[in-house]
Amino acid sequence: MEFEVSRNGIFELSEKFCDQNWNVRKKTCAEIIGAVAGNVELSREAAFAISEKIELGRISKNSTDFKNLLYWSLKTLGGMVRSVEAKHMLFSTIRDGEVSDKYREIAMNELLNFDYDEEFRNEAIALLSDQNWKIRQLAARLLETFPAEGSSN
Repeated sequence: MEFEVSRNGIFELSEKFCDQNWNVRKKTCAEIIGAVAGNVELSREAAFAISEKIELGRISKNSTDFKNLLYWSLKTLGGMVRSVEAKHMLFSTIRDGEVSDKYREIAMNELLNFDYDEEFRNEAIALLSDQNWKIRQLAARLLETFPAEGSSN
């Protein structure tokens, strides 16, 4: 299926994250990741479109559809490893008090796909004091993958 690789196109395509068929949801995730891979600008636009879809879905979707939308959105953001915005969206999901711990943990696991940067380290350190022990554990695991202070990479 062809879709417009733009913010609006991705916003519309991400509606399929609510499809009843699991394979459709998975294929949509892969399609978006494949369409924006390696392109920083497209990844940025995709991250914003997905973030907008999550916020709209929060108020307009039933519980099951919103859970599917959120899950596949997090998986898609986690696949956009070159997008700083995707990383920020995942961190914002982890900090969101309205999102259940299950989805916060999924977002945390998706962050394990991203490369190190100083801001990323600081965000992960802040999560060491999260109320959820699994988030703290995953933050510690993430920090273990980062280079030691002062070492060159």
